[in-house]
Formats: sequence, structure tokens, C-alpha cells
Amino acid sequence: MRSVQYASREEWLQARLEGYGVGASSVATILGMSSYRTPWDLWAAHYAPETAERKASTDAARGNALEVPVLEEYAAARGLTVVHHDNELWSHARLEWARCSPDASVMQDGKRVGLAEVKTVRSGWEWRDMPDEIRVPAEVFNLPTPAYGLQCYWQLLVSGAEWVDLVVLPMGYDTAAIAGALAEEGLQDAIRTVARALAKDLKVIRIYADKEWLQELGGRVYEWRRRHLVEGAEPDPGSSSAAGSYYASRPKREPVEVPIDDEITTLADALRKARILKKDATQVEKLASNRLKQAMQDYAAVQTPRGVVKWRKHGKGMRIDISKDW
Repeated sequence: MRSVQYASREEWLQARLEGYGVGASSVATILGMSSYRTPWDLWAAHYAPETAERKASTDAARGNALEVPVLEEYAAARGLTVVHHDNELWSHARLEWARCSPDASVMQDGKRVGLAEVKTVRSGWEWRDMPDEIRVPAEVFNLPTPAYGLQCYWQLLVSGAEWVDLVVLPMGYDTAAIAGALAEEGLQDAIRTVARALAKDLKVIRIYADKEWLQELGGRVYEWRRRHLVEGAEPDPGSSSAAGSYYASRPKREPVEVPIDDEITTLADALRKARILKKDATQVEKLASNRLKQAMQDYAAVQTPRGVVKWRKHGKGMRIDISKDW
């Protein structure tokens, strides 16, 4: 493994893309399991960077500001020696394009024995029932956010480490909003106070390396990178919002006629029908939502033959939550 320290975040961000590099946070995107980016967005970062630009979010600012304080609480609670990594890029010993930037190394007698990856989440109740360790890779897909587990596995592949501690700090929506505001103001002492106050709720999941799974994961990412980054084949745009802007900005030719069975005719027909259904569904959704809230006004939760209906906190208010097994 090779490690390079960069002087600034901007240099570090640029270095991650060089040579069609694939970092740990991109693996879930490539596998279609990211809730933030699509494979098309990853392709566009190289081939249409003007549409792939992303503004820093409050969530990202909060996560960056809490990274070190959470690591401090994690290390203190477990008696560990932790070394934080900032603007550092690691590359696989043979596959230079395979890269990662772990939040920290866990040290013992001057040697790295594992890694640590910090995540802050707004709604963290679903993490409490997760196991304390994962040795079977399939269990990663049972995590509330499987992308976090895939990120850890890629770190294991690149670094050769035996395990990564996924350190999750559940915050709640109100506290997360406060922490985000503090982060944007640069009030790091206040951020540390927040981390100390929530430290008892830290959930740590140790994810162990599995050679067969890492080899399979590496092969899948390798093939996607070869086809879509090295060879430049554009992936299906899927639900990417940036893709629409990209296509709209392309030079247009003169009008043409196409037959009834042409792809454009078929897709336009599907879009028209979808828009009509969406309009109708929105009206039905509002009506059902208001009627259900009225019916649930005296109950915190209701068990029905199909599943559970309950109130849950959402921002500064409450919303109806319907169980996934409905």
C-alpha cells in the first residue's frame, strides 16, 4: 500500500480522480446502492465535470467537524490509540487506481492493527439492533446504510487491514441540525461538547476482512471502471438529476421524424403516462395522509394485520411511518 499526504482538501479531491481512480465512497455508487449518487454521476465526474459539480452540504460539514471528536470518544471508551488521517490518500500495492481515505488507523505498539470510519446519522434508532461485528459479508446488506459497509470493505481491500470499526453516532434530527449549524460557523469546541454528550449512544460495528468477498468486489469494480471510466462508455443515466441538465445543454440538430416504434416515441409515451399518474398519485397521497393523521391522532402506534403504523419525529414535527413489511 502507498500513502500520500496532500496539503489541502482541494489537492486531495483532485488526486482521487487522477488515473480514473476509484475511492471507497464510490463503491456503493458503482453497485447502484448509493442514495446520493448514481453510476452516471461517477462517470460524469470524469467526462462531464461541469454537470457533476456538487456543493458541500450541511450534512457533509457536520460529518467533517464531528470526525475527530467522535474518534476521541471512541478511542477513550475502548482504551485505543487512534491516529487521524486528514487529506491522505492510500493506493493498493498493485492496483494503483484502487484508493481509499480512512478516517483513522487504530494502533498498537506502533503498528496499525485496524482502521476506523466515522459516520454521523440523523435518525439512528435502526442502528441500535445491529450486530457488534460482521464476519459474513452478506450481513453488510442488512445495515440501515449498506453503503457504509461497502466503503469499509473497500478500505480493507486497499489497505490489507484485517478489520475496520464502523463508528456510528446517532444524533436525532434536532441535534443534527444544531451540530450542522455549529459546523458551518466553525465552532469546534461546541462540536466537541455535542460529541461528548452523545458518546454513550455510539454504535461500533467491527467489520472483518473476507478474502473471497474482497476478490469478488474488486473484480466487479474493476470491470465497471474499465468499461465506463477507462473506455468512457456512458452508463444508463437512471435517476441522476445532473444527467437531465447535461442532455439539455448539448447542441441540438434540426427537427426529424421518427416512426411509432422508435425508442423516443416509446419513452415519450411512458413519460407522459407517468406524469399523469404522478399527478393523480400526489392528490391521493395528500388525501390519504391527512385522513390517516386524523385517524391516528389519539395513538402513538397501531398494529394492523399488514404491519405497524406509527408516529415518529421528523425535523421539528411528526410524521406517519409505515413499516417496510407492509
